Amino acid sequence: LKNKMSVTGWGLARSSEASQQAGQDANTIKLKAEYDSLKSQYDKASEQIASLGTGKLMESEVAELLRRYISDAQNEKARKLADNFLQDSPNSVNVKLYRLMLDEPAPANVPQERLEALTLKAIESLDVPAMKASILGQFYQGKGQNAQAVEYYEQVLKFAPDNGQAAAN
Repeated sequence: LKNKMSVTGWGLARSSEASQQAGQDANTIKLKAEYDSLKSQYDKASEQIASLGTGKLMESEVAELLRRYISDAQNEKARKLADNFLQDSPNSVNVKLYRLMLDEPAPANVPQERLEALTLKAIESLDVPAMKASILGQFYQGKGQNAQAVEYYEQVLKFAPDNGQAAAN
């Protein structure tokens, strides 16, 4: 009887596990379908936003679209969007960075060291000297290279003596 109970108990436990697994599988399938539906809605909304034209979009919105296009391997869409935005906003470091990433062999998988080099290239291509120096100061300060950061903040103060942020840094 003891042996029969343990076999029956084990059978019930296994049956319960199988039932639970089936419930999880059904739930997983339902969640994946919902995710796919939301992703499709997001894609449609992104296309509608992009169709507004770059003149009506903020840099952060364009950067988010570029990030999304690159992660989805829609590099031509990303390239076109970046080029259009940069015509109106040539001093956008983020969009310049994404545009430089698109010239890499694998834009969605740029190694960190290369990404830093591209970031520097994007910053150094800025046309406004005070802005360039300020962002370079922030870049080097973020990397813990304070001596270089101070040099750039001093340049900012030469271009814009009333720049409180540069003076504080």
